[in-house]
Amino acid sequence: MKKIKKSTLTTIILILFTIIMSVSFTACDNSIYNIDYELIELREAYYQGKLSDEDMLSIAYYSNGCSREHNENVISEDFIPKPKAELSEEVKDLIRKSIANYLSDKSKKIIKYDNIRLGGYYGEYNGYTVICRVYESLIDDIMHVQLGGVKVSYAYDEDIFLWKKL
Repeated sequence: MKKIKKSTLTTIILILFTIIMSVSFTACDNSIYNIDYELIELREAYYQGKLSDEDMLSIAYYSNGCSREHNENVISEDFIPKPKAELSEEVKDLIRKSIANYLSDKSKKIIKYDNIRLGGYYGEYNGYTVICRVYESLIDDIMHVQLGGVKVSYAYDEDIFLWKKL
């Protein structure tokens, strides 16, 4: 049996290692939809300064079913929220695909966009669309998140995101 040179064996091992590592790193990205987007959870977006206190008033108003409930002390009776346009089906699909990518990367599992259900749409602020994602949960309760003195209400089985196509 011929002896294999140590340098040849080392080269083969390095090549195999490189192939295995490139496959491993590729498998870590569970994004399946090729979309350039930014997706931020509401709380993070507020703390990053992407939303003003005035923006939060409109978001709270819409998230509370177009009412001042839980915010009577900060939203006046004559408050007029920032108007919101309708979202096209194309934009809704892009948002659902972006959320699917986000959740796939977070959970390390492939999430299909047709499994993503959108809930409330709260308008456009500083180039971002504010949208609610709904998922199945056994908890049927409402929580209130206070940001900038405003309470935003949503169910435990919802997440509010800011989305922007890049």
